[in-house]
Amino acid sequence: MPACSAWDLLCRAARGMALGAAYGAWVQDNILMAQYFRDPSNIQTSLNVNHFLPDVNNEIPGQRNSTYADNFASIKIRQV
Repeated sequence: MPACSAWDLLCRAARGMALGAAYGAWVQDNILMAQYFRDPSNIQTSLNVNHFLPDVNNEIPGQRNSTYADNFASIKIRQV
């Protein structure tokens, strides 16, 4: 979410509502883009509530998939 200026009250209100709703059950179940949202100031909530991103990023403690790490490590990067 983009930051708002200190005096832009409408922007700040809209930003607060969007951040508050992003991890809501209905939003997580029905709005695909919410699955890609990760609030850096609220990582634990993101890990607990988000259905998709923590799994793909292999971030769920006790459920980490070693194949993900192995496949990622095997990627060869070519410089052009």
